[in-house]
Amino acid sequence: MLAGTDELDRQEVFDPSGPYLPTKKIGKNNPLENEIKADNALRQEWNHTVDQVLIVGGTQEEVTDFKREEVIKRVAESVKEHGEQPGLFAAVIRRAIAVLKEFLEILMKSDEKTPEEAAGGSINAFSEPKESGKGLRPDSTEAEIRFKKILPIHEKLRQCNRRLYAMQEQQDTLQKAIDTLPRTVFHHKERKELQTNLEDLQKQISQCRNQLERIPKQNGFGSVKAAESAYWSARNELEKIRREQAEWDGVAVPQMTVRPQKNQVSVLKKLAEKRLETTAKETRERGREPGEKGEKDL
Repeated sequence: MLAGTDELDRQEVFDPSGPYLPTKKIGKNNPLENEIKADNALRQEWNHTVDQVLIVGGTQEEVTDFKREEVIKRVAESVKEHGEQPGLFAAVIRRAIAVLKEFLEILMKSDEKTPEEAAGGSINAFSEPKESGKGLRPDSTEAEIRFKKILPIHEKLRQCNRRLYAMQEQQDTLQKAIDTLPRTVFHHKERKELQTNLEDLQKQISQCRNQLERIPKQNGFGSVKAAESAYWSARNELEKIRREQAEWDGVAVPQMTVRPQKNQVSVLKKLAEKRLETTAKETRERGREPGEKGEKDL
């Protein structure tokens, strides 16, 4: 079955220290072909969402920790408790994707500053080293060049991600409109129009996702993860030198925009806990007999 321990082993071999999930190859005449295809679609959805989170400021470490806790461990615990069951992995990954998308929504709301503003100033003017009784002023020339080289790649990813996210919001709105439309003959034409619009939008989303994957590869990076890792490495180094320069100059150290990793990790955990509580509550509600009251209703 897809959710067994062999699957977990393959995930670990793929990259236990990374945030992505591997897709599976489908052999000829495989009786589980449809199940594997559906499973791979969920893995791809996870990986696409991970890319979006990394672009907008999430860290590889926090997403990887979340994957380990909310996907790998959850599947292992479910297999141990219930045995191998069809659809078990799918249920776990759907819940994890939903939480990751909530996290993405939070990050997108704070994605307002340009990369130059976030890095603490202009990158166009290089600073020349000066000497005084304190020794040479820290030189940021190399760090400036390195950051200036990776910045356009990050900015392309950022803009593409914003377009993609806007289309995803439109998709959610269209889907809700379809779901709430009465299934009567009077609404048949309206439903058909909405469904056509949704299908067109889904094609655009697919194209935008493909573009997001192409941008790093066109610039010498194997993935969004690799490109964003290079961006944050260059940015952090530049910010470090600028703080040293400010101290050397005897001026206020500039306030840099950094990723609050520990806080974001807690946000992911809280989102996961909240979704589990909501799921448990819905399960209890469905288990009540008609007219039965819960403790809070008494």
